[in-house]
Amino acid sequence: MKYKFIVFITFVALIITSSLAQETNKTGIVSVTKDFSGKVTAIKLIVNSYDIKPDENSKQLIYMHGERTMVAGMLCDEGGKKIIILDPPRQAQSQAGETGAAKDTGSQGAAVPIRETGTISITKDAVGKISAIKFITDSCSIKPDENGKQLESMDGQKVRITYDAFFNEGLLPVTSVKLIKENDPPAASPISD
Repeated sequence: MKYKFIVFITFVALIITSSLAQETNKTGIVSVTKDFSGKVTAIKLIVNSYDIKPDENSKQLIYMHGERTMVAGMLCDEGGKKIIILDPPRQAQSQAGETGAAKDTGSQGAAVPIRETGTISITKDAVGKISAIKFITDSCSIKPDENGKQLESMDGQKVRITYDAFFNEGLLPVTSVKLIKENDPPAASPISD
């Protein structure tokens, strides 16, 4: 009887250990932030983002780098990129607390109304002129351990990272990194993003 109990406990421990070792994947674009001295201060994996069309309406976002905000407008597909064209009246209605889906005015043809909450990312060129405005709706910060540091040299590249499936909050603990090429097949793992 004593040995059956020990075997049972060992079997349960093996099941728990194997279930804790499950991993999952996330695919996205690496974003590396450095300070003025060139030291890496943060690594993020941007899972989902949209470009914002630089026009008169997007000027209001110039000073909002890193800020979380709600954006409303029209989502268009231009040259394979998802671009948001801001709509100030729709933006004002969103910030005033209007609920429900935005209506398509038909002015953008194949455009789809969008109202999302995310983070604004402003990229400037060498002379300080804004070269891109991105709206990031899903991203995760990477834990700067040995596995995470692999991503420092992959800024702007598309990667698939593997991490513990039971991860909850904080910095994402990466267990492996794979650079994704445009013709690579999707992840073979049954648990993926």
